[in-house]
Formats: sequence, structure tokens, C-alpha cells
Amino acid sequence: MKYKNKDFSKFAWPSRLTASVNKVDLLLQCRRLPKKDLLSQADAFCVLWQVPNGYVPPMDKGMPSKLPSRLEDEIIRTEVQRNSVDPVFKEQFRLDYCFHEEQTYVLRVYNEDLHMGTDLKEHDYLGGCVFTLGQLLGSKGCTILKRLGRGNAFLVITGQGE
Repeated sequence: MKYKNKDFSKFAWPSRLTASVNKVDLLLQCRRLPKKDLLSQADAFCVLWQVPNGYVPPMDKGMPSKLPSRLEDEIIRTEVQRNSVDPVFKEQFRLDYCFHEEQTYVLRVYNEDLHMGTDLKEHDYLGGCVFTLGQLLGSKGCTILKRLGRGNAFLVITGQGE
């Protein structure tokens, strides 16, 4: 059998396994956030950082430290969800998923104390987690639950591909 001068490209299509880079949208929700303010529930927002391969962020009591290290690159912040113990964030994080690379991210959740304050030291730290895109996309329903510290609060991370 000879296949010379035959064009088989019309039979090929991109798939999840053969595409080298896929777009993934992260959807975030928090559950049972602790009350940090006297007169209201949490005014929560999330911040996403990417860390280098093999890097383990500083941990404090089983969760990432309150502030990032110099090796962590901030990707994006969500909007603030006011007065809610179970916020669902509308902001989605669009990430590039490279199938053959380990991509590690750190998510931290804060309670906004100073309105429009950009320095994270001005806000209460509610907790955080470390995950890889491989863990997320390999999980059932592309959803993982991560505990936010010692209490009952947890973060729900869902990945949706294009």
C-alpha cells in the first residue's frame, strides 16, 4: 500500500489528548466561610498565583501562608462577593493547560477589610490551597474540593474546557 500524495488531514481533528495546549476556565465557589467582621458575613475575594514547577509554597498549619513568596506570580483576582458565607464568584480564570507540563497554582481567599485596598496585608486571610491543573482535569467532573484551613470552610474549584 502506498500513501504517497494522499492528504489525510481532513480525517484528523483536535482532541483533548492530542492538542498540546487547551484553554481551561476555572469557576470558584466557597462554602462555610468564617465570619471575620462584627456586623456582617464575609466579603470574600480570591487571588490566583502560578508557581514554578517543583516549587512548594510556604505552608502554615496545612495551608499556604497568608502572603505570597517572591517566586509566585499573581495571575488574577476575583470580584468581591459581599456579605456571604457561600460566595459563588462570577469572574472566571482562563488558563492554558499544557498536557505534558505540571502546572501548579495557589489560590488564597481573603475577607475585604479596606474597600478598594490592593495590598493583601490590609485584608483578613481566610485560607488557601495548592493544586495542579492535572489534578483538576483528572478529577471526576473536573471538580475538586479543598479545605481552607482548620475550620469547616472549603473551596470548590471547577474546570471547564473549550
